[in-house]
Amino acid sequence: MPESNRLPAELRYERDPTFKALVDCLIALISAGNYTPTELREALILAATHVYMHTPERPVHTFPAHLRDDAPSRRCSVCGRRTWSPSAFGSPCGMPQPAGDLCTGRFAED
Repeated sequence: MPESNRLPAELRYERDPTFKALVDCLIALISAGNYTPTELREALILAATHVYMHTPERPVHTFPAHLRDDAPSRRCSVCGRRTWSPSAFGSPCGMPQPAGDLCTGRFAED
C-alpha cells in the first residue's frame, strides 16, 4: 500500500493529485444534484464488489463461504435457516419466528 494511502483524507486531498481529482469529481456530482452521498456510497460498494467478484485470477477458496459450492454448511432442522460458520454447527438456531418465539432447531447436516 502506498504511504500516501495511510494519510487522513484531508491530507491526501491536499497532497495527492489523483485523489484530489476523484474527490472533486464526486463534489461536482453531488453539487449538480445528480447523486446523493448515499447513492455514491452504494455505487462505490457495488463497483468494488463487482471488481472483487469478477477478478478471474482470484482463487475460488477466497470467495465468501456462502458463495462457494464447496463451503461446508449446516441447515436448521426446524426453520431451514443455513449457516456457513463452523462454530455454529450443531448449536441451537434461535432465529426469531413470526409468532415471536425462538426457533428450537439445531444446525445439522442436510
